[in-house]
Amino acid sequence: MRSIRKSLFLVFMVFMIILVAGNVIINISLFKEYYMLQAKKRMRNTSAEIEKVYSENPDSLQDSIEMIDGIWGIWVRIADEDSNLLYTSKPEKNKSGRLSEWAVKAIAEGNDAIEDNGVYFSKISKDENNIVRLVCVTKLKNNDGNYYIILTRSIQSVYENISTANRLVEVTALILVVLGSIFIYYLSKSITKPILEISQHAKEIAKLNFSKKLNIKYQNELGTLAGAINEISEKLSFSIEGLKNDIDDRKALVRNMSHELKTPISAIKGYTEGLKYAVADTPEKMNRYCDVIILECNKMDYLVKQMLELSVMERVSWQIEKTHFQVQQLIDGIQMCFAEQIKVRHIQLIIEKKEDFEIYGDYHLIERAAFNYFENAIRHTNDGGIIKITLKNEKDGFLFTIFNSGNCIEEDEMNKIWKVFYKTDKARARGSNNFGVGLAIVKANITLHEGEAGVRNLENGVEFWFRIPSEK
Repeated sequence: MRSIRKSLFLVFMVFMIILVAGNVIINISLFKEYYMLQAKKRMRNTSAEIEKVYSENPDSLQDSIEMIDGIWGIWVRIADEDSNLLYTSKPEKNKSGRLSEWAVKAIAEGNDAIEDNGVYFSKISKDENNIVRLVCVTKLKNNDGNYYIILTRSIQSVYENISTANRLVEVTALILVVLGSIFIYYLSKSITKPILEISQHAKEIAKLNFSKKLNIKYQNELGTLAGAINEISEKLSFSIEGLKNDIDDRKALVRNMSHELKTPISAIKGYTEGLKYAVADTPEKMNRYCDVIILECNKMDYLVKQMLELSVMERVSWQIEKTHFQVQQLIDGIQMCFAEQIKVRHIQLIIEKKEDFEIYGDYHLIERAAFNYFENAIRHTNDGGIIKITLKNEKDGFLFTIFNSGNCIEEDEMNKIWKVFYKTDKARARGSNNFGVGLAIVKANITLHEGEAGVRNLENGVEFWFRIPSEK
């Protein structure tokens, strides 16, 4: 990560140095040329203005050239072909009335150019006073002959100013490089610090350590990335925790199923050996031994079928077949299936429903869930007890509740009863087909319908319920 910070710092530094150096080079190489271009343009325009005044209002020419000299610092002289001075903006410097030899030489050197385009700029050189000047010569023609407008402008001060400006740019560039280096250092640090935190957090996630969270509050891509990693960490933690619980449940399932199968297998083995070694030496004993073997085989068959059914329901790819059916169809099935048990045990069955209505769902799964609830209610209801079924057509779906009188469920067992092979009777009585699978099947059935299932203790018994959402 330090190499990333170093790389960022070097990239920014190289960029800044190129930017500053380019500015310095451009300033040094082009500023002088730019200034000279503007100065020549100003002198060309001035010549045109003087030419206009000379032709239209010669009486005001002297005032005009003195004003030009005062504003632009351009020394204006007008002379004839014989170098006689006609007008000058600095009379005190031309008392002889003639052009200086330096000005005459400039005109002579530029005659060819003047003939071609009317304007000639002499080479920058020092005049007789050792001052660096730029000379612009324009040739005028009238009836009296040819005249020359000689404009002279000192550029020595400009050269000095350019040199001073260049030094200032160099110092400024150095300051910018220093300040830029400090700024870039902290900027690269601010960028790489959260990246370093994210990298370290990713290593912790790789170690399955999800306890830490990234605390990056930037309102940019790094902040969004940190939030996404935190979300991934939470989901991975939840998934792995669920996977661990599932593995523990599977281990418990194998143990419990082994336990449930061990007893009938042992019984079958014992009675079979009794038949083999003539322990059952009478027809009555042989029939009793065979009845026990058949009973234990039926129990194992029932258990295996329930486990296969639960396994099928827990498959992610399994699709249920929903249809519309009348609630009375469900009630009739319960009454017909459990009528004999209700009669024998003198159980009072109460069914409450306000009206006949349709249920939307997989009939066989919902019927199985209701039957398992009823089996559970009969198992935990004393003879002469009460079982009350309530069916409601609510706004958000179908609600099925079944109450049975009897003992309440311990609070710490409320969530455990939905697990496979969990029994509230720790003695694990073998007198019935109670393997602790029924409620797990109910939970799986209702989950396939995207519904809810639950249980609550009432004053004199227990009430189980499930809700199937209405058709969307």
